[in-house]
Amino acid sequence: MRLPLLLVLLVSCVANAEEPQKPEARIGGLWVGADRGIVVELFKEKDGLWWGRNVKADRKEEVGKLMFQKLVFNEVESTWSGTMIKPDDDQKLSVTLKLSSDSTMEAVAKVFIFSKTITFKRP
Repeated sequence: MRLPLLLVLLVSCVANAEEPQKPEARIGGLWVGADRGIVVELFKEKDGLWWGRNVKADRKEEVGKLMFQKLVFNEVESTWSGTMIKPDDDQKLSVTLKLSSDSTMEAVAKVFIFSKTITFKRP
């Protein structure tokens, strides 16, 4: 009698176990920028690309603006590459995002030979 009950419990636990998160999806969610009080929400669209929208900022005119667009995951390097849009002047820059831990993300934006690294943290 105990064996069938144990099997039923075991099967229900396995069936309810969450699917492991894909490495690409670790970037999704809210990120707080180190400067200007920006909070960005990164999300995956139906086109399979990742996008980031400002959901909070010190400057109200920056809320709702896209900050990252068309980010593509590189499985070999575990990075996301695409475009960053500066919220203050809408200038588009090439950007690479990398998670240095589950709670820290670095965005390296480049223009010509110049680059700047911006650190984001989970709230």
